[in-house]
Amino acid sequence: MSLTRVASALVLFMAVAVLPAQIGNFPQSEATSINNSRQIAGWTLDSAGTMHAWVWDGGFAINLETLPQSSDAATAINNVGLVVGYKTLNIGTFQAVLWNNRVPQDLVIFGGLPTTSSRATAVNSNGIVVGWASYDFTLTQRAFMWDGSLRDLGPLVGDFTAATAINDRGDIVGTKVRAWGFLLRNGIVTQLSSPTYSITAPAGINEKGQIALTAFKPPALYAQAVLWDRGVFQELGTLGGAESEATAINRSAQIVGGSRLANGRVHAFLWQKGVMQDLDTLGGENSMALAINDFGDVVGRAETPAGSPHAFLWRNGAMIDLGIFVGP
Repeated sequence: MSLTRVASALVLFMAVAVLPAQIGNFPQSEATSINNSRQIAGWTLDSAGTMHAWVWDGGFAINLETLPQSSDAATAINNVGLVVGYKTLNIGTFQAVLWNNRVPQDLVIFGGLPTTSSRATAVNSNGIVVGWASYDFTLTQRAFMWDGSLRDLGPLVGDFTAATAINDRGDIVGTKVRAWGFLLRNGIVTQLSSPTYSITAPAGINEKGQIALTAFKPPALYAQAVLWDRGVFQELGTLGGAESEATAINRSAQIVGGSRLANGRVHAFLWQKGVMQDLDTLGGENSMALAINDFGDVVGRAETPAGSPHAFLWRNGAMIDLGIFVGP
């Protein structure tokens, strides 16, 4: 297992998710989110190992640095253009950030309690942000919600948790490390559990309350992309390999993610109405879809023939290379 874009979530695809550590191809980029105005958020890792958050809008990338020469990443963009993500404080420690009209704002965590690290993972159209924070020096990680002030969700969902997505109704999904995922709605927590799976990791929720998640089957803990709908788990299948991972869902219950092929490589997929479609790559071996808007536009990362991961936009059956952006 490897790490997904949510630091506490369980991971699936070492070949794609940890490319810097494995092949050292720099620079590289990743598109993490797309809104209904087709603005795209993402990040670039430059040749010096510094991350640069950006928004791609109408063919142009806008740098979202928090400070000159800072290392930061954008993880989500909402339908009015608010962007969330994080900046790196020290090796292994982060600060959750909200960008409004390119102006960064640090999200103060838990009313001033000591915070060792935090990341914002999602923002809805009402500007409500969710994520996770280590709220003291014991490294106890808890999900949070921010709506102008921070709310510690730990008393509701427990320790060692992360909120991974929120819809416009305010429904929040997240995961507890090595345990069940959760749905938090109107102060009530629903455990996304099933006797079939030992672990579940939700990644996205739409306005109908349908959830895209990854579930792990014992004893081998093979990962399966799953649609959860009113308590029913529906496996989405794979592209011929043993495992798949769901990363996002839109209003039409189109789900994206990545799946192993029979040859062990990983390809981005779009699942709709029971059919999983291979979105291919940018000429390389691996790809991963990370977000989808309500028009069916998909973004993520894909390898080029040289093996470098590039941010991509998939639209109308074609994958577009968004390239590498590092600039002022």
